[in-house]
Amino acid sequence: MPERSTKSLMSRWDSIKTQCSTFAGYMMAVLRQNPSGMTDADKTSLAATRFAAVEKKPFHFLHCWSILKDQPKWMDQHMGNQNPPPNPIATQSNTIDLDGGEDSGPSSFTSKRPLGRDSAKEKAKKQRSENTSSTDSEYLTRMGELSLERLSVYKSVASTEEKKLEFMKKQERQKLILERKKLNLEKMKMERQKVKEETEQEVLILSMDLTKCNPLLRQYYEVKQHEILARVTGSSSSSK
Repeated sequence: MPERSTKSLMSRWDSIKTQCSTFAGYMMAVLRQNPSGMTDADKTSLAATRFAAVEKKPFHFLHCWSILKDQPKWMDQHMGNQNPPPNPIATQSNTIDLDGGEDSGPSSFTSKRPLGRDSAKEKAKKQRSENTSSTDSEYLTRMGELSLERLSVYKSVASTEEKKLEFMKKQERQKLILERKKLNLEKMKMERQKVKEETEQEVLILSMDLTKCNPLLRQYYEVKQHEILARVTGSSSSSK
């Protein structure tokens, strides 16, 4: 890296000192307002925003400011300065109109009258108020947009959860219907199996040769045969 001359370093320091001094005014204004809910980083960011809005250029020496603000000599020099941050209109240097003719002399130099102290302060105060109002308005607008975005996300999540719940309920209903159908089919199957077994048993009783049975067993099966025939005959008669 090439070495800087003393003159180059002093010129650089003058630029840093000038901009940091100007930024100190904006920082003091923010600290006097003491916005609630803002961290030190937020206050520094707000001061930089106001600096850029009024000075029409960004503050490039935040890294230098972070060092200078804690130095005793710097604080002794700038903490007592309660003047408001400069306004580009109020701090505009005097302009001199020059006539280019050969007869021009010292009497040809005309200077515009500088703004009075009170007028300059009033304009600077008005400019700060407008910038603060604009910044606060943008902040409130952004917060409103974020609130609407959050509300939209909450509604979307709620709608998704509601649809998911409705889908689960529908699946449960379909599952219950299938279970009922399955139970009905099982019941019908069991009833058919029971009728089949009873029919087979009745056919077996009717086809028995009772002459080979002992008297008691023969008497039991004869009663059963009469019951079966009576039921079958009754069923046939009622069906006719």
